[in-house]
Amino acid sequence: MSSYPYKAVATLKYRPPPAQGPQSISFDKGSFIKVLGSADEDGDWLEGENDQGIKGVFPATFIQRVEEEEEAQKSDEGGGTRRTYGDYTT
Repeated sequence: MSSYPYKAVATLKYRPPPAQGPQSISFDKGSFIKVLGSADEDGDWLEGENDQGIKGVFPATFIQRVEEEEEAQKSDEGGGTRRTYGDYTT
């Protein structure tokens, strides 16, 4: 069972069909999503917030959970390789 909220990255682009209405959110591959909780009993749909601050539901299979250390590495604008040694990051 997942602990909410957590940060995830979109592994696929998602655009909900118009019939799903405003309760769904869209995002591009590589976008960060804040996952707020499960939207159904099976966990196939999640509730979250996209990088524009819009909240809604989306398929769980379109995202991958991001660990905090991974996120820090991806957002590093220095472009270099980061290595972690215990509590020390280069």
